[in-house]
Order: sequence, then C-alpha cells, then structure tokens
Amino acid sequence: IARNPYTVFQSTKHLYQTMFRTTSLQEIGDIDLDELVLRRYEIIYRQFFAERSLIPQGHYCELHFETLEADPIRALKHIYDELGLGGFEKARPHFTCHLTTINGYQKNHFRFLTDTMQDEITRRWHASFDEWGYERKVNHAC
Repeated sequence: IARNPYTVFQSTKHLYQTMFRTTSLQEIGDIDLDELVLRRYEIIYRQFFAERSLIPQGHYCELHFETLEADPIRALKHIYDELGLGGFEKARPHFTCHLTTINGYQKNHFRFLTDTMQDEITRRWHASFDEWGYERKVNHAC
C-alpha cells in the first residue's frame, strides 16, 4: 500500500514517539527523530524500488492507501483479483462485518509540516513521489 510520503513521515514520527515513550526502560537521550524517520525510509524504499521487479507476477499487488480508505471493499476485490486469490465473494461478508466494527474510527491528526521539513521530505524521498504520483509540497495536515 503506497501512501503520501508527507503523511508517512508524520505517522511514522508519531509511532516512534509513542513507542519510545511507552516501551523504553530508560531515557533514550537525544535522538534526532526527524533524521531517524527520514533515513530509515530512504534505506527501506531504495531497496524496495531496486528489488520490486524481482517479485514474480501474481505475487504482488500495489494500491494507494487513499483508494483503500475511500472504498475498502472495491480495493480488496482488486487485491484478490490482482493476486488471483479467488473466494472474494465468500470473504466479502466478513470484510463488510469488520468494516462495521471500525465504523467511526478516527485517524490521528497531525500539525502542518513546516516548509523546511516538506522540502527535506521532498528532496530525500523523491523516488516515492515519482513512483506513486503524489503531489509535492502541498502543505497539509493529516
């Protein structure tokens, strides 16, 4: 699932802040969390983009998070079809049931990114913007 890189940055930073706060047994010290998030993403996706073509056809499906969010059942059908899984109609009621249990779920909302941070994300994660067609530098909160 591809997701807007700006949103990924904000969400990942929030995850790390929460994780460090709730699971650390001692003070972590001075960590440049922005750099940690930026660098790990770069490493992971540089390798992913280099090796994605090695995944055999029919074993990989890619879609945008926003597509899944907008119409989960249709997105799941697409995944089933793309991977040749079969049995979607049998699974559909279970998906629909699960979706009713999470109805009303509220995503985290984050502050706007500074122009400086947007520039840094855009510069360092440019491949993701290119690969997935996300618009660059539209300051937003998520």
